[in-house]
Amino acid sequence: MKIGIILDGSAETKAMNLILPKIPIKSSIQILPSLYADIQPKASPGQIGKSIESRVNICIKKGASQIIVLIDREDREECPGEWAKTLENNFRKKYSSIPIFVVIKNRKFENWLMAAISAFNDLPKRFELSQSFIRKIEPNKADSITDAEAEIHKVVKGNRVRKSIWGQEIAAKCDPDEMGRNSRSFRRFLRLLQHPDYMTQSKDPVNP
Repeated sequence: MKIGIILDGSAETKAMNLILPKIPIKSSIQILPSLYADIQPKASPGQIGKSIESRVNICIKKGASQIIVLIDREDREECPGEWAKTLENNFRKKYSSIPIFVVIKNRKFENWLMAAISAFNDLPKRFELSQSFIRKIEPNKADSITDAEAEIHKVVKGNRVRKSIWGQEIAAKCDPDEMGRNSRSFRRFLRLLQHPDYMTQSKDPVNP
């Protein structure tokens, strides 16, 4: 089975393609390289459905049997699960030939990166962690951070650098299992990829 991945950010897509090979999955599953789509998180379901159309077609041409769309929640007030279901129902009508699942990144991709605390420690020339930074994430609290990008910039050493740089650096060092322990929305993604620890549920983290 091949799984296609569509994301709502170009920098995030590059980082995700560094994370995907680290995720333990069944040998029968192949995850295709993730694709960027210009999705506006606050757009309507119809607009979002149209914005992923070309990427859905690429996934189908590459033999995908299902697709996962990753979208930032940002400051939307809807319950992430309900918003994901609304989008999935809309996609089901528009793309009847392939199942499309939605994961709402709570609140955005940077929250998932913050969940990878050990990656920051592995990059001592780039980051200097504080105990307050760690306490905001562990245990299982990364999704509750309102502005994860701003929090990461607080621990960057020296001059401010673009998130496209440190995002890929963190992704290259990250441990997806650790990310799952600290982010419920990332666990939902792992479950859809059939991670062995989250085959039956993703509400609660699995400790090492």
